[in-house]
Amino acid sequence: MVFRYASSLYLWYIIDRNLSKLSDVSFDADLSVSAPLQSFDLSVSAVFLYNATTAVFSGSYVQDGAFTISASVVDFNLTSVSDIFESITGELLTLPEVDNSIGSASIVVTAQSGLVIQLQNVQVEGHIAADATLTIGPTGVIIRGDVTSSGGVKFGDVELEKAYVEIELVKGTSGSEVMLGGEVTFEGLVFDAATHLYKDANGGLQWTIVAALSTGTDSLALSKLAPELKGSFLDFALAEAVFAAASQDDPQVSNAISVPYALHQGVQICAALAPISALDALMRNSTPTNGLILTAEWSKTAGFMLDIHTPADSVVHLGRGIVSDPFQLRIQTGTTPALLLIAGVKVPVTPSPNILDFQMSLAINPTGASASAQMVGYWTDPLGLGRDVKIGPNVALSIDITFVQFLVSGLPR
Repeated sequence: MVFRYASSLYLWYIIDRNLSKLSDVSFDADLSVSAPLQSFDLSVSAVFLYNATTAVFSGSYVQDGAFTISASVVDFNLTSVSDIFESITGELLTLPEVDNSIGSASIVVTAQSGLVIQLQNVQVEGHIAADATLTIGPTGVIIRGDVTSSGGVKFGDVELEKAYVEIELVKGTSGSEVMLGGEVTFEGLVFDAATHLYKDANGGLQWTIVAALSTGTDSLALSKLAPELKGSFLDFALAEAVFAAASQDDPQVSNAISVPYALHQGVQICAALAPISALDALMRNSTPTNGLILTAEWSKTAGFMLDIHTPADSVVHLGRGIVSDPFQLRIQTGTTPALLLIAGVKVPVTPSPNILDFQMSLAINPTGASASAQMVGYWTDPLGLGRDVKIGPNVALSIDITFVQFLVSGLPR
């Protein structure tokens, strides 16, 4: 003889620990009179209703404690995700402004796995992941799925291969973001990168691609960007190297990676450099210059342009009152690599207080430096010969420095 049992409950504790707003929970059970405990199997149905999100669940429960209850939801979006998160944690999620949609969702609760949510046709700014997984954690929700288009996803001059969609929804009032990640091959480098998508003040879509090329104690050889520097004193070790490509100046960046550099529109690599002994010798520094930053901005025509930035404006005193303006440092690649110091130079001449302005390019090597400079304008009243006498503008100045002598005398040779 078999009895059928049906009841209606507001909450069923075992499932309620995963979805706390279940109602209209009902069970249908078949019990054998001769062995009721061995044949205790239930058919289960329930309704999840919270804010604008509704899902009708059905499933089963057996006497050993195993259960499965699932629902398919067609009208599903990020608001639905926020509703589910709020129903479980009591906290709200921040929703992003970037265009997105979700085709449908499959929600499953099991005794072994707890709550599992699979999403179908997740779209971000036109890029679609046919299948994606939603993971609920203590700080929010992460949605991730592989982009299903056959080709790569291109942003400017950078293309993402093996691309994926990732949406991170963070509890609170800010911090959520939408990303497209993947593998990038650029100028011989291969690395994983994430593209942060966001809206500007005018509602236009902007993007920033960021990747860490070296972290911690690891470093990247500069010759990876400029192979002609390999084996030279300019093959610096790049610490905390970051690849970035941006659609605008001063872009927003992903929360997933720390970027301690100012970024600009276009492609660039930024990194920290150790003190350069040849530069310290030229500046006659008693302590090494820390805080040097390499910025390698890239263009299709010239490749990487390698500039070095000092932590503060610096000048070089070349002896006999000759002093440079605050200078720029650039690494010259090609057949004759060099570290170039580019600056204006002020040269005092008689009668005092006349000063001549030159534009100088000084090439630094491990043992010394040499410079050529071109005068700007005219030298009026040279050597006191009269105001009507002028020399210029094609006046050149050359300087040769040997560091061993320079450190002692403070004078070029």
